[in-house]
Amino acid sequence: MSLKLHHRLPWKQLAAENAVLAGEIDASGLAPRLGEALACERPAGVVRYELHFAPDQEEGRIRVTGHLGAELDAICQRCLQPFRLPLEADVNVSVADSPLPATQPGSSLDQDASELDEADLDGLGNLADLVEDELLLAIPFLPRHELSECPAASREIGQRDDEGENRRPFAGLREAMQRSREGESE
Repeated sequence: MSLKLHHRLPWKQLAAENAVLAGEIDASGLAPRLGEALACERPAGVVRYELHFAPDQEEGRIRVTGHLGAELDAICQRCLQPFRLPLEADVNVSVADSPLPATQPGSSLDQDASELDEADLDGLGNLADLVEDELLLAIPFLPRHELSECPAASREIGQRDDEGENRRPFAGLREAMQRSREGESE
């Protein structure tokens, strides 16, 4: 089956065939949410994916498992310089392959059902959305260079006085405060 990542895919058919989709996608083709999470205008880099589709007999859903790997351009939140962020994510999601049961009009479940992705309702879905969602979950809260590679971290760690010893600006603070208290009590 010849498929493109951005086209709506037949989840049911893929699961029935126990299909495996593998390939690469340019991250700039993903939605802008990924760029926002990486603190850059548009995500840049390559995303590798291998996804397995299978029916989930217990839940009556479609199970998508696999792995994503990417190296994306990001902005380091420590030094605010661009860097290459490696990401790895294991995928294990379940997709509904039939409409949800009818609910009372106006109920909270009815409102939640109206906000569901169409993939949950018609058996079709956009694989790029799934890839993007999983990458968003894999991004660290504060993307940063490795400590040894970050210019800002090396300045912080490397602050030494002229004799080559680490500066400890608050090392004598406790003693100074105690002397100050003793002086006030006299």
